[in-house]
Amino acid sequence: TWGGCIATLVLKEKLKEALSVLAFMGAPFLIALFLLRHDLEPYVSSYSAAQYLPRQEISKTTILSSKPYARGLRFYTGQDIAVMDINGNNYFSPHPIPILNTLDKLEGFLREQKRTYAVLKKDAYNTVSTLDPAHFKVTLLGRCGLEYVLTVEYLGNS
Repeated sequence: TWGGCIATLVLKEKLKEALSVLAFMGAPFLIALFLLRHDLEPYVSSYSAAQYLPRQEISKTTILSSKPYARGLRFYTGQDIAVMDINGNNYFSPHPIPILNTLDKLEGFLREQKRTYAVLKKDAYNTVSTLDPAHFKVTLLGRCGLEYVLTVEYLGNS
């Protein structure tokens, strides 16, 4: 409808009015974004999820992450990151981090730390939840937007 209004004004050679409509067309959208910014933040940033995780100054650990969250978690926590992407593709460019693309690699990584913090997408969370409960204890700490924040404890029962 806005496009039709602008096209009509342009065809009637009312360019000034068409530019005015075009200029003010984005205002309601920007106002809505401003009013909803706190509700949208967990969906566009890993800041909320990072609040569950230990900072580098407190204790050094490697955080397990789904691919889209790795950079944000590294930024907000300062911790090393390992990416879980079972049967997925690597990043398009080389990254100096572990990419866990098989269940064997995932289990090997989880055995290296007594407790592993993780921020995962739903499908990755479901995969981790199916790990053998005799070896791994999975605890969901919370959800932030589409991010599942959890801990995985290695019970040491090889």
